[in-house]
Amino acid sequence: MFCPNCTTQNHATDVRCMHCGTTLIFEAQGHSTNYRRGALFLNLRMYGGIGSVLGLAISFLLLNTILQSFYFDSQEKGIVTFLGATAGAIGGWIVALIKRQYS
Repeated sequence: MFCPNCTTQNHATDVRCMHCGTTLIFEAQGHSTNYRRGALFLNLRMYGGIGSVLGLAISFLLLNTILQSFYFDSQEKGIVTFLGATAGAIGGWIVALIKRQYS
């Protein structure tokens, strides 16, 4: 590896130049903006999907246990199921955003 300051030939694993002491290997400063944006997008999709599945399961359980005595028709059951899936997705997005804030 050549030194960018004095053009001295150094070993590939040298951290500093043998001649002038210039740093040759730099430590990474973190992830790029595009990486962080992509990771957030994937986390939102993943946690939103998991949350909506959990919301569907909870609404199904509620409709077949606690809410069974209300005698909902099929349209009302569909609305309850949709609201459960939507609430689960929003909860998943909130979890992803909180995770991003504290990481």
